Amino acid sequence: MASDQLDTSIAYGIFEDTIFLSVSARPPPASAGSTVFVRFCLSNGVISRCAEPPLKLSEKAHGIAGASKVGGSWALVLITNTEQVGVIRGSEIRRVLATHVLALPSSGSGEPGDTDLGRLELLRAGLSPKVYGEGLSRGSDLTASLQRQSEGPRRREGARQFLWNAHLVAPFDGAGLGGAVERLIMGSVRVARGLEWPRGGETIRGSVAVVSRRSTRRAGCRHWRRGASAEGHAANFVETEQIVCLEDGGSEPEAVASFVQVRGSIPILWMQPPDLRFKPRTHIGPDAASCAALARHFEDLHEQYGKVTVLSLVSASGAEGRLQEAFVRALGELGASSHLDAPTQLRFDVHSECGALANSGFAEKLLRKVEPHLDSTGIFFQSGGEVRQRQGGVVRTNCFDSLDRTNMAQAVLAGRVLGRALGLLGVPGQSALPEPLRRLWAEHGDELARQYAGTGAMKSHFTRTGRVSLLGLADDLRKATLRYFRNCFEDGRKQDAIDAVLGNEDEDGGPNPARAPPPLPVLPGWQAMLLIAISAAGTSLLASRGSWPAVALAVATVAALAARAPAAICRPTLCPAAHKQW
Repeated sequence: MASDQLDTSIAYGIFEDTIFLSVSARPPPASAGSTVFVRFCLSNGVISRCAEPPLKLSEKAHGIAGASKVGGSWALVLITNTEQVGVIRGSEIRRVLATHVLALPSSGSGEPGDTDLGRLELLRAGLSPKVYGEGLSRGSDLTASLQRQSEGPRRREGARQFLWNAHLVAPFDGAGLGGAVERLIMGSVRVARGLEWPRGGETIRGSVAVVSRRSTRRAGCRHWRRGASAEGHAANFVETEQIVCLEDGGSEPEAVASFVQVRGSIPILWMQPPDLRFKPRTHIGPDAASCAALARHFEDLHEQYGKVTVLSLVSASGAEGRLQEAFVRALGELGASSHLDAPTQLRFDVHSECGALANSGFAEKLLRKVEPHLDSTGIFFQSGGEVRQRQGGVVRTNCFDSLDRTNMAQAVLAGRVLGRALGLLGVPGQSALPEPLRRLWAEHGDELARQYAGTGAMKSHFTRTGRVSLLGLADDLRKATLRYFRNCFEDGRKQDAIDAVLGNEDEDGGPNPARAPPPLPVLPGWQAMLLIAISAAGTSLLASRGSWPAVALAVATVAALAARAPAAICRPTLCPAAHKQW
């Protein structure tokens, strides 16, 4: 596969309202290759081939991420810096570190044809590494699992929801620029290489990769994207694939096995917009509408993955309990009215089963419940260039956020399936994740949590070590505090930035100073007071000494701010319909 990769080189320059690009593609080892010249008009978005440009192209880029309309003109997005994160089946995987968004300056007149600076800034923010956890592959398609790649173009259509820059690359369809227009995912790619396993008296080498692909459907931030849309698209929907490769010294692995899991918000109608409470109020939609959305969601899952096993980790009490009850009602209705086989339902209340710290035999108890269903799910296995086995189902895991407890559970299932995959590859006796892979899964969970909630994953210490410690609890407290601040005071703008990249906008949406609160300065006095109060309260409770004064300060601070919650909270404006009640 490595031999098919292209070394793409891009140079560009700007002349008046036109960007001229020189695109060169050379198959390695380096050869003369071919060069084409292209011009992109910022005034109207027209892309065309051209003769040699009228200026020297001195600026360099790694690839084209796409283009987007910004008011009355257009912006071109170039990838300017990347780094390698690993190699999977001979294909180099890179992380995008920087992009450059080129646009015409605004005249400030607001006339047709003028650049919308508000939209331009959202686009730039949405392409920032702080928001965007994207990656690209040179030589293979990261948007599609190995099984999808083996099944041909029609099946690959199901992977289009994971093409993060689909909206941006659409103007380049038919432009003939090939690999210069990059296909990006948002998610996480982690690769552990140089692993060794015993097999038949010899030691074989291999690698394990964890690739997560975030869906573009109902994508966004924690409190602004919950539940499912009426079309059945679940928030925070992520496909995660664990890939095991055995190496034979060549560019292609001797054999490869992969296992796909998915996660997503509970797929009924529910919302939890920030309201300055540490745990905002949960709003659950009407049963009839929820049942319709859930049916569409599981019809899509069944078409894409086959048999579905639902693993729900939410608590049986409080808001989580009410949400779980509504979920169970909708699943019951699905089984009674749909032509589909009802998904297998597995409930595992982590707090009830393992205590508040999830430190009492979590992995063992979870596997006792789930492992019998892994047989019907199966794994994908390819050897000698031939597909020997296909995965025929999927485990769909959720907790409340589908982050922290979900990360723990998916890592445990991945460890058990790793043993099965290695068994197919001729390596017996593996039944849990070794330390390098526990670290890899923890880093993967941290990345997904940062994208959705604003911090790394809570309980990541458990994923790394298999146990809970006081240091880990203190780290969870820090993350919870940061999440609260970011979810209330930053995520509205982050949501708009994501929607700008994805091309989402309601008819009455858009960057509108009349409807959007002004940007908040960094930690103004009352926000700093709130952050300090909550941190002090949590730290004191953890130490179990002198906690009440700090708790009282936190409560008083929140109460004082609650009255001005509507003005204080940073709200998104591009897609207001996505967070309105039913």
